[in-house]
Amino acid sequence: MLKKIKTRLYFNMIEVALAMAIIAFGMTSILGLIPVGLNASRNAIAETFCGDTVDLLMTYISAKANATSAEYNNFFGTSGIITATPPTETAINDWSKAFLDNDGTVTIIPGWDNLYKCDNKQIYFVVQGGNAANSGYDFSAALALWKSPVTSNMTLDTGTATYTDNNYSAIAGLNIEISWPLGKKYADREKRYYYFEIAKP
Repeated sequence: MLKKIKTRLYFNMIEVALAMAIIAFGMTSILGLIPVGLNASRNAIAETFCGDTVDLLMTYISAKANATSAEYNNFFGTSGIITATPPTETAINDWSKAFLDNDGTVTIIPGWDNLYKCDNKQIYFVVQGGNAANSGYDFSAALALWKSPVTSNMTLDTGTATYTDNNYSAIAGLNIEISWPLGKKYADREKRYYYFEIAKP
């Protein structure tokens, strides 16, 4: 009686090579998406920090300016520390370098973690996580401030009138530009803009 011999079929080299090529193509495509995902995650974190940072600074300035009329005038009066023109690009670059170099011209605001002010009263800094000496901060930004007049519409017996408070005697518009990261030159940074109105107490 003859025995039936079982034959085993194996993959040949061509099939193995084709399979490896397909796997390599798929892996390359997947690996190419990793930087995109990391950038999207980093940008989302930065946007969150931006909102939190501006809220932090606004809370600080509002608390100071709304305390007394003198404090409001100190910030927004005609001779107040916040002027009607924003800090220049050169000033922001110079003060950012001073902050990162920790040369003593920048001080932390008491009671406000991670929020710093410098001798230029219109520039503030915020940092989150890490430190400049080692791997750098997780998030670091400069905040530039300037004021602008507020125009109001008033209803009178004779109709509607428009009034612009050019002297900031009752209300001021506060403009905030946040730019990050500090390690880059100002022109190369991401930037967002915010606007608030602060009334004299």
